[in-house]
Amino acid sequence: MHKFTYQDSIKNVLKLTCVARYSFPLLLATTALLAQQAAVVEQDLVSVQPPAASSDAYVQLTLGQNYLWSMHEMFNPVPLLVIAAKAGIDHSDNNPSRWGQGMEGYATRAASHFGRSFLRENIAFGIRAVDHEDPRYFRAHSKGAWKRTGYAASRTFVARSERGGNMPAYSTLVADFATPFIAQTWRPEPISAGRELRSGVMGIGINAVSNVGQEFWPDIRRMLQRH
Repeated sequence: MHKFTYQDSIKNVLKLTCVARYSFPLLLATTALLAQQAAVVEQDLVSVQPPAASSDAYVQLTLGQNYLWSMHEMFNPVPLLVIAAKAGIDHSDNNPSRWGQGMEGYATRAASHFGRSFLRENIAFGIRAVDHEDPRYFRAHSKGAWKRTGYAASRTFVARSERGGNMPAYSTLVADFATPFIAQTWRPEPISAGRELRSGVMGIGINAVSNVGQEFWPDIRRMLQRH
């Protein structure tokens, strides 16, 4: 078993410093784009947010609004921060080594991660356009933390149909497993079925965690606002 040493601690600090060094310029460069894109997307989506759990009202998305939802998933600050951080970590590890170091190497890694996000959201949208899935998360009507957690996790595999009722979440499942294989074609390493499948499973897990967050965050926010 590897024993954690003082040298390991220094190495981790240097790695985090490298992440911050290369992530910060990217965040500055995308600020203007974020402001412009967020204003357009939020204006169109503000009236089509999922109804509250206590309401049965349902407003169907137009095809354009459905795509704007994908744009929102790509361009809102949290995914861009994640992209910047992942690129910084890969850069500090020199992964892949053929992309080199310096700002050019970091920019290539950031572009690769953004390309994965862009590819995933467009694959998902293409499937939704055909099978009429609603990409929004609809909170549970049931009470109790465990029931709501189970419901949120199940929404990873079940989507709301624009025609009424529920249906399999083909768009997210196909996108999560197809994206790693396609995105690997622009990286220097050859495709590895095992690695790409593990990446797809990880994507499913991230979706489940995101759903749980969306289920409980409004309650947490209300609690914080009271104090």
